[in-house]
Amino acid sequence: MKKRVNDVNGSNGRGSRVSISLRSSYRYSPSCTLAEKRIDILYNNQADLFQEEPYGLKSIKTFSGQFFEYLTGARVGGYMHNGRVTDMGAERGGIQPDIADYKLESYKEVKSNVTGGQLKLLREQLEKMTLWHLAGYPDKLPKFDWVFYRHNIMRMVARELSEGQFLDEARKSVLYCVQVPFSVPMQLFLHSDRTPNYVKREYHYGNASGNRGYANYHIISISSQFLDHLVTVPQETITALGLNPDDFKIEKRKVKGLKVNGKLIHWFPLLTVEYKDEGYRNWFETEKPLLEEFVASSQVQVSSRLPILSPEDKRFGNGDYLPESQQELTELLNSSQDNTQFPISQITNNGETMPEEDEEWTF
Repeated sequence: MKKRVNDVNGSNGRGSRVSISLRSSYRYSPSCTLAEKRIDILYNNQADLFQEEPYGLKSIKTFSGQFFEYLTGARVGGYMHNGRVTDMGAERGGIQPDIADYKLESYKEVKSNVTGGQLKLLREQLEKMTLWHLAGYPDKLPKFDWVFYRHNIMRMVARELSEGQFLDEARKSVLYCVQVPFSVPMQLFLHSDRTPNYVKREYHYGNASGNRGYANYHIISISSQFLDHLVTVPQETITALGLNPDDFKIEKRKVKGLKVNGKLIHWFPLLTVEYKDEGYRNWFETEKPLLEEFVASSQVQVSSRLPILSPEDKRFGNGDYLPESQQELTELLNSSQDNTQFPISQITNNGETMPEEDEEWTF
């Protein structure tokens, strides 16, 4: 059997075939409106070491994660969390969403993974989101979306890509983006028996020997097929998860015309899934007993405090993303004062301590 030969950017060809198929079906889809069309990300050699830069000195994995957060912020607008509040304890702010619109109470968590790789979800993040929902019910449920990117940049750590080299590849290697509400991946946890082929394995790094980064991380690996199925056959995938596709508004868009550090990002398909009317509340009320059981079984005490605004957070777009009430704004700003700040490298360990088979990990 002839061995598949990697191309110059390290890909194995599979992502290219997926991209060609999707680009064909999305070619005539409308382009989404961007909050910003030109964004810049500091390279390590551009950072002033005497000033606090939101992510500090970045590994290429951290830079990759930041790249996809910037893509999301440029598309939807809002504030990008500075990545420093990492404590999960109830007395502090804990895990924060990547992009926040505090006025609409709409939050986005961004994840990316390489084509063919398993998607990694942190149970603690899902627990935090669940607590936010339980705390807001019945008055108001916050709007949480997961934003998943699939790219074709293979072995970025092993090839020791620089930030510039990464951007040169990334601008033409984003295969697609899928944005779904909190409930969609949550079904994998609440009703794992319905889709046993999607959940592949669990890691409890706190029980592992050696330095595994943040000790309480509980990682769930999701099959690569999950995202591929969502973007190609969304109605069928939503049905398989035990949800009713009629409850959702599903739209195909293109992300086009965006420049990062002066480089034009090749357009890529975007699938957005949103609830209609009271569908989200109906789902939450139906699953509320299981959601309560889910957080009750947590191995770490997670804060239920709502997202925190830091003066260091980066703003995208010209929209009004802050609460209209001066009291709410004051509480939002004051809530960040007692949060301990940590370098992001203490969480990711620069991608060096994850298992070899999971090298393409990205927060």
